Amino acid sequence: MPVEQWYYRLDGKPHGPFTVAQFEKLIRGRAVEPDTEVSNDGLRWRTLRAVYAGEPADPPDDPADWMTAQTHFPDENSQAGEKPDPPA
Repeated sequence: MPVEQWYYRLDGKPHGPFTVAQFEKLIRGRAVEPDTEVSNDGLRWRTLRAVYAGEPADPPDDPADWMTAQTHFPDENSQAGEKPDPPA
């Protein structure tokens, strides 16, 4: 099973990839907040709040990227261990 990776965008610039464990630390440290745009494939972006709500990501801007885009959400079976509390 591939290791899940996460990215976040700050001032329009993507940062990452981060492992789930690293990303959870960023969330707990408030570097990634509920309205921060995040992605697990670097192609499709949604707010962290939308990830926890289970909302789908927008499709990639470039149709050539559609085939490589995948949707993953953090869950109780995450390799990182404890799931952080959902954003308020």
